[in-house]
Amino acid sequence: MSGDDQVMAAAAMLFVSGGGGDGACSHGESWQLKPGGVSKVSGKPYNAFYAASHKTPDGGWCKDKPSQQWVAEQSGAPTKPKLVPEDLSELPF
Repeated sequence: MSGDDQVMAAAAMLFVSGGGGDGACSHGESWQLKPGGVSKVSGKPYNAFYAASHKTPDGGWCKDKPSQQWVAEQSGAPTKPKLVPEDLSELPF
């Protein structure tokens, strides 16, 4: 099999697997919901997000991301946190 044939076969497999739009990355691993938190580097808060949590065959971490459509279809899709309490009488100061 030539290099071009290998590339075409890999592209076909990616197309068949959905390319990140069907709940799995291009390696066939399911998306994991990562909780929101605070960045250790910048100290800024970030929202929950979906990511693949596995190493690729070359030893690096998978960098695939789910499609925005797939994320929107999830019933528990991450939402932006409320930055202000709904009842302002509950402020701690």
